Amino acid sequence: MKTKIFLFIMMTALLFPSNELFGEEKGSVMPLTEVLMLATKKVPGKVIKAELKQGLYEVIIISSEGKEESVYIDAIKRKVVEKSGISLDIATKIALEKVPGQILKVEFERGRYEFKIMSDSGKKKKVYIDSRSGEVLKIKDKAD
Repeated sequence: MKTKIFLFIMMTALLFPSNELFGEEKGSVMPLTEVLMLATKKVPGKVIKAELKQGLYEVIIISSEGKEESVYIDAIKRKVVEKSGISLDIATKIALEKVPGQILKVEFERGRYEFKIMSDSGKKKKVYIDSRSGEVLKIKDKAD
């Protein structure tokens, strides 16, 4: 799956080349090829996902140490930016304090971390944590 995503990103970069070929407009969105180069300069490794939302690229990279890291790039200002809020590590600690167990999956959507956890009691749970404040928004049973 990750290989398919990586290939999709690379093919998109090839199909939509840098604005330098066509003349760059001031204030235009940064091309994906430049985003990927800038992101891997910040965190060397393998890009597994790149997504543009509200003028901010989130590039997820598996670093050379094998750790999944996110790099955020302002698509208009064309620079790496720090995203305010809590880190994934802190969100993970909060989620596991509320539901001790093993994390099966983590997603980041709509400004919140979503953890799927197999609790120590053997039940699957979803824990939603606000990415800015670290507040636990909801815990619900996951039926599979």
